[in-house]
Formats: sequence, structure tokens, C-alpha cells
Amino acid sequence: MSAAFTIQPLLNKSEARVFKELDRIVLACNPTWRVMAQVSLGEILRSRDAVAFSCVNSKRVDLLLVDSDCQ
Repeated sequence: MSAAFTIQPLLNKSEARVFKELDRIVLACNPTWRVMAQVSLGEILRSRDAVAFSCVNSKRVDLLLVDSDCQ
């Protein structure tokens, strides 16, 4: 493959600022929790309805707070 790739930030500047601050606060409150960025809804939601699932599968949340079980 001869395609060229370049680096692109996962978050824009304001999202990164919020992520860092939220991560700091969350870790101070409960060190077993985590903040995750740009998570696909298809990774955290399931549906037996294939059409419904396809509507959310490619969507993403900017920031996601998960517990120690990653839920």
C-alpha cells in the first residue's frame, strides 16, 4: 500500500483540556475509575435489533466515565 498517513489528535484542544481536568478529578475521587475518550457506542451498547444497533454503532461519545469493571 502506498497511501500516506499523518497524525491527527484524538481530541481537539478544548476536549483535551476537559479530559485532563475530568481525569484529575475522577482519579482523586475514586482511583479505580477511568475517563476514556472517543469511545464508539457500538463498543458499550448492544441491541438485538440490528437496525437500531447500526444507528448507534458508528457514533462516539467524547468522554466516558467507567468504573473498575469498565462499565
